[in-house]
Amino acid sequence: MNTFSTFSKTNIVEAKQSVVLDDVFIKTSGGCMRPLIKNGDVVCIVKKNRYCLGDVVLYEINGQKFLHRIIKVLPNKKYVVCDDTGITEPVEISFDNIIGFYPNIFNGILGYMYYIVIKTIFCIARKIKILLKRLWWFTSKCRKKEA
Repeated sequence: MNTFSTFSKTNIVEAKQSVVLDDVFIKTSGGCMRPLIKNGDVVCIVKKNRYCLGDVVLYEINGQKFLHRIIKVLPNKKYVVCDDTGITEPVEISFDNIIGFYPNIFNGILGYMYYIVIKTIFCIARKIKILLKRLWWFTSKCRKKEA
């Protein structure tokens, strides 16, 4: 069994290759793909000949491995990938960068719709968090002036 470790933003911590099926099982770390894939989940990565909009793919760039969703299919077997939470910037990759995909219910067009909804929820939540922090800061300043 082959084992490899990498440490990156979506931090694929360890992977083992199945001798029989040639599938890769990885233990994830990071929260970029939550709530679908949580920190510490073990997922099975399967090789395909063609990847579609909305597929969650494991890919490698500069020796680092990432697990992100295809958000745009380009000509010549190129893809744009991004995490579901909208934290990272979209990245253009080629078919050769892709190790395989994570088969789940949220692949294809349903996966793309899931990505849009989840990314919107996380963006709104981040804006509310910033607003609440500013409101807290402002009210604490006002209380200090009153005292």
